[in-house]
Amino acid sequence: MVNHINNNKNNNTVAIKNKNKTVSPITLNKITTNSPPSEEWSIQSDNKNKRNHSDSSNPTSPQTSGNKVHKKLFSSSNRFEVLSQTSILDNNPKVGPDVNLGTNSNHEDDQMDSLTIKPPPPIFVRGVEDFPKVCKCLDETIGVDNFVCKSSTDRLKIQTSTPDAYRSLIHFLRERKAEYHTYQLQQDKPIRVVIRNLHPTTPISFVKSELEFLEFEVRSVTNVLHKTNKYPLPLFFIDLEPVPHSNNIFKLSSLLHTKIKVEEPFKTKTISQCVNCQEYGHTRSYCGYPSRCVRCGAFHLSSDCSNPPGTSPKYALCQGSHPVSYKGCSEYKDLQRRKKPTSNFPFNNVRDKSRIVQDSHPSYRTHNHESTYAQATSVINNFTNLIQSPAWSSNSHTHHPLNQTSVPSDIRILIADKRRVRAFFQRNRLPSLKHNYNKLSNLLKKMLAKHKASVLEHFLTNLSPNDCSLWRATKRTYKFSSQNIPIKKSDGSFVCTDLDKAELFKDYLYETFQPHPHIFSLENNIVVAESLISPLPVSRPVKHFSPSEVKFVIDKYPHKKSPGFDLITGEVARCLPKKAIIHLTHIFNCILRLSYFPILWKFSTIIMIPKPKKPPDSVSSFRPISLLPFFAKILKN
Repeated sequence: MVNHINNNKNNNTVAIKNKNKTVSPITLNKITTNSPPSEEWSIQSDNKNKRNHSDSSNPTSPQTSGNKVHKKLFSSSNRFEVLSQTSILDNNPKVGPDVNLGTNSNHEDDQMDSLTIKPPPPIFVRGVEDFPKVCKCLDETIGVDNFVCKSSTDRLKIQTSTPDAYRSLIHFLRERKAEYHTYQLQQDKPIRVVIRNLHPTTPISFVKSELEFLEFEVRSVTNVLHKTNKYPLPLFFIDLEPVPHSNNIFKLSSLLHTKIKVEEPFKTKTISQCVNCQEYGHTRSYCGYPSRCVRCGAFHLSSDCSNPPGTSPKYALCQGSHPVSYKGCSEYKDLQRRKKPTSNFPFNNVRDKSRIVQDSHPSYRTHNHESTYAQATSVINNFTNLIQSPAWSSNSHTHHPLNQTSVPSDIRILIADKRRVRAFFQRNRLPSLKHNYNKLSNLLKKMLAKHKASVLEHFLTNLSPNDCSLWRATKRTYKFSSQNIPIKKSDGSFVCTDLDKAELFKDYLYETFQPHPHIFSLENNIVVAESLISPLPVSRPVKHFSPSEVKFVIDKYPHKKSPGFDLITGEVARCLPKKAIIHLTHIFNCILRLSYFPILWKFSTIIMIPKPKKPPDSVSSFRPISLLPFFAKILKN
């Protein structure tokens, strides 16, 4: 909630840069909206101790527990229920207080869910120079409780609470010629569907009239064309009005004597670009920024450009000599890279998955009774190698986004120029080239320092306690970094190398994890050895595993757990194909049948973690943690 900041009623000015780049304050007048923010009324009881009487006509009211079911003698409507159905009354004026709104509750619940008003989209304003004055004018325009602001380095994000406040603010910004951009209201967006298998020669008017005959409110009908040869396809885009019964179009199975299929359209993978200001992320219909020329990139209309139409175009954002809609632009590639980050999944192509499927041959399955412990160990070793080889090869080709992608284009151009001049100087050794190289190097250092400062300022400005970003930054700043302190031996000498530390820890763990001498008994050892040698008692076989159960346990396993010595993580196991899961299931069932746990899954990687408030140079001040292989932990679960 934003309160009145400036109490001076006569000073109603806001310092917002307009499209003409003027910095002079703009005088604002209070705009009275004809449509105030909508308010929903509901009946509430003042006395909280009174119990709520349920409506006897509501079929969804809970029944009394017991064996007896009392039959209702009569049913009456709730006359006051109309007051809570404001959205239905607006769309159906025939509904009166005598209509029984308690019946057909499922249909009404669907209507209420579809008519739920979503919050308006945010409005991004650029060029705000006096925030208190802006808040004062927003209070007078749309109300104190109808907006919330959030600042960034170059824009002010304004989130309104109601659609009426959103429209009033857009009208206010257009009158003041402020620089802003926003998006379409959810209530104004049409419901778009795709009708398949309808012949492309069908006139659009026929399709529209047939849908209107079925009581659908059609806004527009478009026949889809092939993107290369522009031939019409058996696809039609249908835009319907956002009303509740428009969703019934998905139930259609035939139209114009044709069996059709109604689906939702695929989401586009391209980033929207405004043809007015040439920036990405919004469209021209909701853009308030100044226009840019597609020929020279200046702040004027393309029709007013002095360059002839045949000249080479210039893109305003990257200063490149290419059209505005060129998909090979560096700015567009950077946005696509941020939108779809490089996947860290090990099997990110079909070739790696097919390699697992081909190598998991049925001959590896250990379902015959002649399988021995050595064969089971060999099968597990082969299966582990089959997973490791494509996983490691895929990770070696994974290109993580470099830091240079966040560097602006002018700095990247300057880096390329500096490298080019340095290469010329190393070949020619001319003093002039040396002078140019030093000049570019000094300029690059200044620009990198300025860019680093701006990035840090942007990071600190966007820290907020609401999304835990402030806590993460503070924790990272005060994080304790452990020092590599040498460990002291029993004779007082120190061990510094990692190999010597590992040998020292090995000897310490071997001495620590030994059976206690006072509980050692030769008789007990003989009994245990005889029980291990004796055959198993006759009983029903253990229920075998199914591939679906193995897949379920793998998917539910936490992906942040550390791997064992084979470096196979839960993320790797989730990418395994179906045939590899079936092969792993056969291995698990073989282990149950043979009553033999493979020795490869018993090897563990031991991590020594220092104990708190203990001397760091002592061997006994560390606690061991054992990391088993992933498939051993899956079998244990």
